[in-house]
Amino acid sequence: MRAFVAGIIWLTCCFIVAPSWANSIQLTSKGNPGCLSAAEEAASDFPPPPADTGPSALPPNPDLAPPSPDVIRSAIEAGFVRIPRKGSWFRSYSAAKPARVFDTPSSKGLELGRIEPRSRLPLAGYAAVKGSGCREGWLRLGLSAWVCLSAFAPDKELPALDLLPLIPENSLLPGQYAYVRLGGAPWYPSREAAKQKKPGGTHPAGFYLQFKRFVKIDGINYWKTDKNQYVPIDQIARHIPSTFSGVPVDASRRLPLAFPVRKGKNRENVPIPVYDRPGGSVIGQAAPRAPLSILGEKKVGRSTFYRVEACRWIAERDVAAAFSTVVPAGVRKGEKWLDINLSRQTLVAYVENRPVYATAISSGKEGYQTKSGIFRIYWKVTETDMKNEVGADEQYLASSVPWSMFFWKGQALHGAYWHDDFGIPKSHGCVNLAPLDARYLFEWASPSIPVGAAYVWSGENRPGIVVQIRNADDDSPMVFGYARSFVPADRMQAMDQAWEKKLAAQSLEALAAFEKEKNETTGEMKSPASTAPSTAPSTVRARRDVPASKKVPATMKNAGR
Repeated sequence: MRAFVAGIIWLTCCFIVAPSWANSIQLTSKGNPGCLSAAEEAASDFPPPPADTGPSALPPNPDLAPPSPDVIRSAIEAGFVRIPRKGSWFRSYSAAKPARVFDTPSSKGLELGRIEPRSRLPLAGYAAVKGSGCREGWLRLGLSAWVCLSAFAPDKELPALDLLPLIPENSLLPGQYAYVRLGGAPWYPSREAAKQKKPGGTHPAGFYLQFKRFVKIDGINYWKTDKNQYVPIDQIARHIPSTFSGVPVDASRRLPLAFPVRKGKNRENVPIPVYDRPGGSVIGQAAPRAPLSILGEKKVGRSTFYRVEACRWIAERDVAAAFSTVVPAGVRKGEKWLDINLSRQTLVAYVENRPVYATAISSGKEGYQTKSGIFRIYWKVTETDMKNEVGADEQYLASSVPWSMFFWKGQALHGAYWHDDFGIPKSHGCVNLAPLDARYLFEWASPSIPVGAAYVWSGENRPGIVVQIRNADDDSPMVFGYARSFVPADRMQAMDQAWEKKLAAQSLEALAAFEKEKNETTGEMKSPASTAPSTAPSTVRARRDVPASKKVPATMKNAGR
């Protein structure tokens, strides 16, 4: 009984694992600085942050209301109802295959998630419900979580549920990963196929595979992947994941913050220059991605510089800078939300109007732009494969991508173990996070994923965290998906009208540009010495300032990593 009640508390709580931050400010003075006066520097500083005026005026949040006494009583009473069984040799029920979790003891209920194989459930909380689609009966996992016992078998071991994905001790990620070398790598579906040199296919160069175990076959070493494929070790290379992470935002470290981002000749992260004044002499350097507090800014010509200390300035072009913003439409009282600025390549996590965490990200590169807008996470999954669509211009595969939170079709926030370019656009449309950031935000964001579950769905009756994605500081993004249901009707109507006007203006601008270029092209094709009409068809030159669009993968299966 005690274990069952503890299990309910365990399943319904929110898990927060805060990473440790090893970055520190590193500035080394060189030469004789020509600093601005204290008055000149103070004139460029930002005004002090407004005093905390108390709770923000946000709409009420019914999800924060505690469960009713009847719901709690029902859950406790379920602890006295045990699974009917013959004999006493088994102490748990073990999942023999994936088992879906519903919000009610019915297969027609709302699917919340999935219990993974080898999870062992307690024997208490049983309910036999006729006509529910489960002859074996239902087991209660929490206040509103049920699983059918058809996928479970008796087990002599004690109950065991783990928070997924499982992370080995002292590890950043759930597993080890390797990329396929130039020339590709054959894969074999079985040991016998490897012996007979009959591959099931070839992984192109750049594909990422997850390690399961080492296998030696006829003197050749293979990686057995998590997909049970055998790949020769000499044709893959293990990848070392990034150790970068963001930082908490509090009274000791406020926004705005700058993460130095600069690449060397070999794509390594290198320090950025520090100047004595905006556009002045280099007097030192700042360690790569070590967070710096921005005190003020000053523009010199077309370049902007940030003051980080007295007589210490850095260039805007060398950093991913995180600035605060206002609460977006649809956020309710007590809610967490994420703000992503694509032009700055940063993410800031908030609770109501209070920033609590900031980091650098990698969004979609040219041709694979991340969609801007206000969304709510609709699916959280512990691990999932991400690959290109059939017929896409660029092929890619990343096996078992950890900590994914999907916000729009195939675009998601997720851990990226295959690069260390955070602060620079890199992805195929998703928002790439460093492993430590991905794990922290996944466990921090709502809804929490039940222990033992591989994923959890979100919706209007179980909302996911709000994600605001802005193209720039002054961008006012539109609300998409079921996030629209949480915006007051009058405000949503006003936003729709403003959005329609914006799209109409953009369409007129594009049409005017088209007509202008058509007229210019037609004029160039006419010969001033000829009076005869031209028989050549008129053509329109492609605008060179607009990149050719590439289709962004739009499904979870073909997610844009």
